[in-house]
Amino acid sequence: MTAATQQGGLCLVCLTYFGHSEGCCSVCLSYIKSLHRSWSSIIGEYSPEELSAAVLQQVPTWRERQAAEQFAQTFVTLDEASHQLAMQPQMFGHFKRNLKTSEVSPESLARQMFTFGRPLITAAQAKELLETLRGRNETDYKYYHVVCSRVVDPWNLNANDHGLGHCYYGYLDTFDADTQRSLAKLIGRSDCETLAAVFWRLICQRVRFDSAGLPQWSDGNVGACAAENFLHEDDLKFIRDEMIVQGVAETADVLVTCCHVGDTVSCTTMPGP
Repeated sequence: MTAATQQGGLCLVCLTYFGHSEGCCSVCLSYIKSLHRSWSSIIGEYSPEELSAAVLQQVPTWRERQAAEQFAQTFVTLDEASHQLAMQPQMFGHFKRNLKTSEVSPESLARQMFTFGRPLITAAQAKELLETLRGRNETDYKYYHVVCSRVVDPWNLNANDHGLGHCYYGYLDTFDADTQRSLAKLIGRSDCETLAAVFWRLICQRVRFDSAGLPQWSDGNVGACAAENFLHEDDLKFIRDEMIVQGVAETADVLVTCCHVGDTVSCTTMPGP
C-alpha cells in the first residue's frame, strides 16, 4: 500500500491506472487473483518487470471484453427505446401477409406502410420484408430504400440482411470506436431523453434545420433519397405527432443534449454522429 501511495495512488503492478483495490487496478488485480496464490509468493517469484509484462499480455483482451460488454448494454438501451416506435408484432404480421398477395411497387409499398397506421419498423422487420419481396422476385433497388429508410434502429442494419439499405441508412461499422461513441451519445439520463435522441436520429437527415438548430417541418424536405424511398410530408407528420404522443413535445428535447451544472440546464449541442 505504501508503494501505491508513493506513486500517487497508482497500481502497484502497472503504475498506470489507479490502485483502488488492494493497491492494484482492476485489470492487474484480476490477473493476480487468477494465479490463486498469495501476494508474498507472487512477488517472491516475479520481478516487478516480469509481473507487469505478464499482466500487460492480458490487458488488451480484458479491455476489449469490457468495452464489448458495455456497448452491448448500449444496444439494449437503444433497442428498448426505439422498438416502441415500430409496428407492433401483430400489426406487422398482418402487414406481411398482405404484402405476399397484393400488387406492389416501391411507391405503393411506401403508401401501404403509411396507411397501415405505423410506417416505422425495426431492422429485424425490415429483413423479413426484404425476404418477402425477394420471394416475389421483386428486384427494384428502390425497395431497399423504402424499407430501410423507415427503420427505427439503424445501428442494427447490416449488409447481409439489408443490402444497399445498410449503406444508405445504417452505420458502416458498429464495432468502430468512433461509431460506438456516437451511439453512446444517444443514451440520455432518463428514458425520455434517450427516446428524444432516437427521434432526433429519425429526423436528422430528413428535415432542414435553421441557424438555431431547429427543424423546419414546413419545408417538406425528406432527404437526398426522396425519389427512392418515397418519404413524404405525411411520414414526417407521423413522426412529429408521435413525438407528442410519446411525451417528447418540445423540439429542443430532440435536437440538443443538455449539460446540467448545478440547478442550471444548458442545451447547446446536438447528440449523435
